[in-house]
Amino acid sequence: MQASSNPRTSEADFTDEEVAPFVRFDQYGAWGLKPQPRSERIRLWLMSLTLFPLRITLALFLIAACFFTTRLGYLFSDSIGDQVYLFVTPFLSRTVLWCVGFRITWVRADDGPHAPKPAALVSNHVSWSDIIIHMSDSFPSFVARDGTQNLPIVGFLSQKLGCMYVKRAKDVKGDSSTSSQSPGLSSLITERMERRAAKPNNEDRPLLLFPEGRFYPSWDTVDFKRQVFLLFCQPTSKVTCYELPVYVPSEEEKKYAALFASNVRDYMFLLPVQLKFGNMKPSESTFPLKMSYMVVTKPK
Repeated sequence: MQASSNPRTSEADFTDEEVAPFVRFDQYGAWGLKPQPRSERIRLWLMSLTLFPLRITLALFLIAACFFTTRLGYLFSDSIGDQVYLFVTPFLSRTVLWCVGFRITWVRADDGPHAPKPAALVSNHVSWSDIIIHMSDSFPSFVARDGTQNLPIVGFLSQKLGCMYVKRAKDVKGDSSTSSQSPGLSSLITERMERRAAKPNNEDRPLLLFPEGRFYPSWDTVDFKRQVFLLFCQPTSKVTCYELPVYVPSEEEKKYAALFASNVRDYMFLLPVQLKFGNMKPSESTFPLKMSYMVVTKPK
């Protein structure tokens, strides 16, 4: 299915098949603005006065504790700082998730004792919590948006994690897609993955990439602040994470990236039932189509 090249000016211009990956079916609906019954409005109001400020305070305190503890370690030496960071950050990440009500369940593939270690991790981008969830488990480095390294607290922590930074095309061309405008960035990522594959126990942390470059389509239709508010006001939020088997590309796939991507996608839909995540189906909808749909449906 090919997306139409004609301008889309209303929601009626999109077919159900095209927008299926972008539609929200949860209680709060698109943009988190679905009308709620009086009981839910009262509950959210009470949570906004009690649970929400408590969780925000605890989360900020724990992030600050991670920063200052790590800073203190690096005052002694780089090796001590690295050891402190490697111990403190995963622990505090798990504590942050617990404090804000996240209950994480991991469903992992049984690769066997001789399975290769991954040179990179690939994840869908569901919400702002993804990074903390991954840091609490595999503690990888990330390919992050350029400018992250300059943020207070987070910038320092991301640099010590060995993150790599990429500019978005909107910084160069005026749109919001992801671009590798940084000279040699693609080569640096490839070199790091090859180095990790050749020596899995070297000092490089596994590199995690979000191919979507931003939140999963349906979550993009909820304002970031509203996301945080709604999640922090829930007693608990159950999250199931599926860790799929390590995929080792063939020689032909190494030569042709498009073939590799297509085969990995097909492979994901042929996994055993216990590793299938939800009732997802293949879709030919594109990123530009998603952005057009968001522009049309976003409340004015």
